[in-house]
Amino acid sequence: MNRQTHMKLLKYLLVIGLTVYPFMPARADYGMAKQEAKGYRDQGYKMQMEGNISGAREMYEKAAAMDPQYAEVHNDLGVVYESLNQIDRAISMYKKALEINNNYLPAYANLGFAYEKKGDITNAGLYWKKRYDLGQSGEYWREVARQHLLRLGTNPEVATTHLEDQARVLSRDMVAAREQTRLKNLEEAKIHYNLGCSILTKGDYGDAIKEFDAARDLKPEDADLAMRIEEFRTKAVQLLHKIQAKASAEAALGDIQAENYQAAGTKLRESLDALEGVPKKADIQLNNSQK
Repeated sequence: MNRQTHMKLLKYLLVIGLTVYPFMPARADYGMAKQEAKGYRDQGYKMQMEGNISGAREMYEKAAAMDPQYAEVHNDLGVVYESLNQIDRAISMYKKALEINNNYLPAYANLGFAYEKKGDITNAGLYWKKRYDLGQSGEYWREVARQHLLRLGTNPEVATTHLEDQARVLSRDMVAAREQTRLKNLEEAKIHYNLGCSILTKGDYGDAIKEFDAARDLKPEDADLAMRIEEFRTKAVQLLHKIQAKASAEAALGDIQAENYQAAGTKLRESLDALEGVPKKADIQLNNSQK
């Protein structure tokens, strides 16, 4: 390699070195600055929680100086200034946070609160609407934003959406309530039906009829159950009439033997009236009555 070529190579390497290497310490310094800023912010937050507002402000200001692009710490400063009743300064910090990161949602809510304190309903509504629009359905702060917008009355479309949401919820709740009532009635009807069947097998037909009536009054939305309720209620009524007819007939025979024919006639008519409800076959089967 001749001297001229060698000199050109040295110049090239020198240019590369001056171009690349000066930035490496800067990058390292920036990373350290961000880390220090985070440390200051952590200290500031701790002081703020302890009620040391002055100390918190000092730490937050140091953090902002170390990292001017630290959106969170500018929002923190806004909170501190607002607690000191420096509303305009707080608003400036909240807006600075959004300049750095326009998706930093807490700043929108804080601006809504701050402008409400100032009595500036227009700007309060503006920032609450932004917080509402950027939120997710079901999110706590989105619902807070909606409530503020409804109270401020600055966004009719939010009120309309709110009413539509309420209507959907009401409709859903009504459907759920009807379903709960249906299931409750069905279960209660089954209980009364099974109890009626149990009492029927023991020969207590009057009480069995009462249980079947209670089951029927619940109007269970189960066609098979409703049919079985009617079937066994009818059987209970028929058996009750049979017993009543037999008792009246036996009493009539007693009156005849006592030559009390008028009383006997009355009891015979009662017996015949009761027989109208007795089936042709008295041996009614109750097998498989309970399901």
